[in-house]
Amino acid sequence: MQRWADSQTNGQQTNDAAFRFTHRQAAWFAYVGMLVISLAGVLIVVGAPWLRAHGFEFMSGILYDALRPVCHQIPSRSFHYHEYPWALCSRCSALLIGGALGLLLVPIIRSLDTAVPKRHWLLIAAIPSAVDVAVGWLGIPNTFLSRTVTGGLLGSVTAFYLVPAMVAAMQELLVHRSCRQEPVAHLGQ
Repeated sequence: MQRWADSQTNGQQTNDAAFRFTHRQAAWFAYVGMLVISLAGVLIVVGAPWLRAHGFEFMSGILYDALRPVCHQIPSRSFHYHEYPWALCSRCSALLIGGALGLLLVPIIRSLDTAVPKRHWLLIAAIPSAVDVAVGWLGIPNTFLSRTVTGGLLGSVTAFYLVPAMVAAMQELLVHRSCRQEPVAHLGQ
């Protein structure tokens, strides 16, 4: 009977070590997945004008059309590749690129855990963008630079809030998955 209890204890320690390793893997899987998706978004934004400049009108049109529901795509408010505007305006492009840069900084500045930074930092980062948008709505012209800088700031800070949420979601998924796959102990041993 003691040997069975020892094997269960040793088995439990092994499972706990594997479980911790799985959580760490889940954190990196969530992080790398977000980074890949973010970089793919940047590639789509700058790829649309690149494709158009190199004669791939149809493929370029698909990328522009895919992003049309999320951005006004006004050419005068967009970065350009040669004479072709990016697929997002300067603010939306800066949000996306700032988010990708923020994602690159997350594991350098903090660990990939589920601890969410204090929310006031996100609010502080959002205020300049909100003011910039409000100023535009009030008819006071904002600048290309103000739209780009405020969008980039908000995008980069937002990454520090999205990573813990995605890590927590991935770890929750693995916890439920491991609970369903636990073997049933043999009663006769």
